[in-house]
Amino acid sequence: MTVPFSAKVAVDISWSRFLIKTVSNAAEREAALRLRHQVFMRELLGRDTENLLDQDAFDDICDHLAIIEQATGTMVGTYRFISSDFCQDFYTQTEFNLDDLLGQEGRKLEVGRACIHPDFRNGFTFIALWKGLSAYIHQHPVHYLFGCSSVKHTEAEDLAKMVDYLQRHGYYSKDYRCQPLPAFTTPGLDEALQQLTQQPLQQREGEDHLVKKTLPPLLWAYLDAGAKVAGMPALDRDFACADFLTILDTDNLRDDLVRKYKPW
Repeated sequence: MTVPFSAKVAVDISWSRFLIKTVSNAAEREAALRLRHQVFMRELLGRDTENLLDQDAFDDICDHLAIIEQATGTMVGTYRFISSDFCQDFYTQTEFNLDDLLGQEGRKLEVGRACIHPDFRNGFTFIALWKGLSAYIHQHPVHYLFGCSSVKHTEAEDLAKMVDYLQRHGYYSKDYRCQPLPAFTTPGLDEALQQLTQQPLQQREGEDHLVKKTLPPLLWAYLDAGAKVAGMPALDRDFACADFLTILDTDNLRDDLVRKYKPW
């Protein structure tokens, strides 16, 4: 039996070759979960789920943004949004203590599970995703955007270099006390970071160009928009990656990006 599904916040715009919309029925929702399975399970992990869907309990309470190629009707990108207006439970809470963030004034929106079909993985489709996010928060204004940004590294030494880089370059915030839950801490990370910061600054700066390349484009997009990394990364053993909690106070959103990704 198919469970009905409808959008909580309606987005439906045409831009270039794409239809950008929040999914409004069960069939569209399943297409989004199948695309996520193709990217996150099959492509990244080399395995399949029994139903070929990437799905968890949060997919019933969220909005799914879809990027659809108008000529073929194919869904080529998707993004998951969970608003504090509709739910007080978030995926990020399975890895991080969010008490401080959720105690802040204002509406919060968790963003996550962003992915693009490999045949459409280019800057143009990425812009479509961001135009969809812009359209969503135009309809449903929020004070905080937050979510997990994954990096394909799990070793303490590699993560320590990323944390040190983010801290030295102003991308790290201590305003939110959102640390990983005990089960998601990285063994040896504190020690690796302490050892690293004892090295001469010039030596660490000499590796900045290498460390910068390890940070994925989506994380850079959040940081360039004005987001900060809050706390240490969480080790996600199921997906063989580490997740940095990124938080964007929309008061700090760059005006030029607001204009660039304006949906209309």
